[in-house]
Amino acid sequence: MVIRGKVTRPLPAPLPMIVRKSWLKILGVTFQEIPFMWDHLDELMSKACSRMYIIRICKYYGFSRKELDLLFHSLILSILVFGIE
Repeated sequence: MVIRGKVTRPLPAPLPMIVRKSWLKILGVTFQEIPFMWDHLDELMSKACSRMYIIRICKYYGFSRKELDLLFHSLILSILVFGIE
């Protein structure tokens, strides 16, 4: 389905040589045909968890609280807020 404003139109007939996807990724935000699926959120959480490892290592090496806060805001909070605004 193609959505444009308040008007919805059905998709054109599929071409046999092109496989249709049920999702679209624009600027890192995943849009899906079924909106209640949480693949985008799972992807963000996976990325945030892997970046938390960097903060844990920096904490182990004695970074100050201010430096850890800066790392959190630049590495983790930025990816969580990006798709919301």
